[in-house]
Amino acid sequence: MAQFGWAYVECTASAGGASVAYAAFSSSFIVSASYDVIGVNCSAGVITASLPLVSGLTGGKRFVFKDITGSAGTNAIAIEPSGSDVVDGSTSGVVINVNYGAVTLAADSVGEYYIIGIRD
Repeated sequence: MAQFGWAYVECTASAGGASVAYAAFSSSFIVSASYDVIGVNCSAGVITASLPLVSGLTGGKRFVFKDITGSAGTNAIAIEPSGSDVVDGSTSGVVINVNYGAVTLAADSVGEYYIIGIRD
């Protein structure tokens, strides 16, 4: 998926020795393995986040996706796996469609993401 017309902000903070990277987007994007918490501004339209291949990640790697503008009820956030990867068995991934909703995914390093948290 091409990245175009996107707004991107990234910062890294350290808390208790652990590094947490935050990235924010306002258009469709490809998720980098370096991201931890991903804020999504979907006020202008539907946004698709394309996940990296699970095989390139360390088992247990987590991604947190959050609707930061309260617009997902109107403009959903689609989180899609790559290649033959799945999210809880689904090749179509997961959708945040509730205002201020959030979802946390964890990778198994073999080919599956698991939904381990949802805020709706």
